[in-house]
Amino acid sequence: SLLDGFDYRLITDSGSSNPFLIGYATAPIVLEEESNNDPDSAQQVAAPCEYVGQFQTRGDDDWIAFDVEKGEVYWIEVLSQPHGSPADPQMDIELVTTNDEGEQSVTSLAKQDDNGANIGGQHYKTSTDDPGPYRLTAGNDGRCRIRLRELARDIRGDSRFFYRLSIRRAKPDFRLVSIP
Repeated sequence: SLLDGFDYRLITDSGSSNPFLIGYATAPIVLEEESNNDPDSAQQVAAPCEYVGQFQTRGDDDWIAFDVEKGEVYWIEVLSQPHGSPADPQMDIELVTTNDEGEQSVTSLAKQDDNGANIGGQHYKTSTDDPGPYRLTAGNDGRCRIRLRELARDIRGDSRFFYRLSIRRAKPDFRLVSIP
């Protein structure tokens, strides 16, 4: 798990609720602004940030962009299922650079779907239908552009299909998980 958080359960006289993940935001929270449905209208954010969006309608693509400098390293991660969302996001990451003549060049860096890695074995499930995490090392100055979309985008869309996109600078740390 790359993001900090904990499962919360409401305890009442009738018992306890299902667990709900409450995550800690480690950077400013940015809410989606619609009209970000194509690359030319990508919502510009300042990294690091915690971006919150939703796939509200059928065919909804969400484009997010942030500036990078050569050599910078970021972790990019999408979370929906751990927060209880029925969304199944896919993520495409591009680097947009501009040469001295002002001509833009777009390089595809990654196309990600499910994170099938289950490092927790039988007792601690870590695999999800969410993409990432992705480690981005900027090879050039430019703009990183991310497209998020629902896997079944042609047949479904709903405000319940929300997600959290975390864009963090890489920094050394570790997490210890102990399972009895």
